[in-house]
Amino acid sequence: KNEELVMQAIYGIKGGLKDEGRKILQQVAKDLVKAGAEIIIAGCTEIPLVLQQKNLNFILLDPSKIVAESAIALASRDNIIGQESIQKTSILEKAYN
Repeated sequence: KNEELVMQAIYGIKGGLKDEGRKILQQVAKDLVKAGAEIIIAGCTEIPLVLQQKNLNFILLDPSKIVAESAIALASRDNIIGQESIQKTSILEKAYN
């Protein structure tokens, strides 16, 4: 049941129905937390478009964000990108969150 609802939400988000998708995903997450889940992994790129950690009462992991942050950290550590690029990335992140 939850899998079908998540797919419905994802297709809705792709179709521009973000509010409907958000409501469905919030309900599914609530059901999962009630069943004992402590962390929800936003394993589809559409999910973080409508669910952000600041509005939730559970831990939401966004794999895309984790990969991006890790890539930036590695690139800056290895001097592949400069401090200016890191600052621009930080500004963009604040604008989208």
